[in-house]
Amino acid sequence: VYLGGTGSANKLDDYEEGTWEPTIVGTGGNPTVTYQADNGGSYTKIGRVVYYTGAVRWTALSGGSGTARIGNLPFTSAARTNGDNADSIGSARTFLWNGTSSNHPTIIGMVAGNTTLTIIANDSTGTAATLQVGDLGTTCAFQFTCIAYV
Repeated sequence: VYLGGTGSANKLDDYEEGTWEPTIVGTGGNPTVTYQADNGGSYTKIGRVVYYTGAVRWTALSGGSGTARIGNLPFTSAARTNGDNADSIGSARTFLWNGTSSNHPTIIGMVAGNTTLTIIANDSTGTAATLQVGDLGTTCAFQFTCIAYV
């Protein structure tokens, strides 16, 4: 495909679509998780930019420790350069439901040089905090979209 002309500078030569299976992981140890059948995601990669969509839903979760992350992304995010995260950031709008508490708006962010997304949610005081594996309910769901650089 050529955009804006037929010269080699206008050729779009890096395009890919696919599916992936998001997982819940912990930085101190992965939990044991029973995922629902509709757990899954898709992506579109154009050059260095990847557009992810997904849903992580489970009916049982036990064990694990550390910061909770969504794992198993098909691409490794870009490493930091120039002292910032400009080439390895993600953004998302998600909704968290853990079966017992109210819904919490959450933010998903890329982890530089990794295949995981960090999960940040407002706590009961309205303060943004990184979710820990222990914060997740035994039944829970995240639905998200994310734009990332790889």
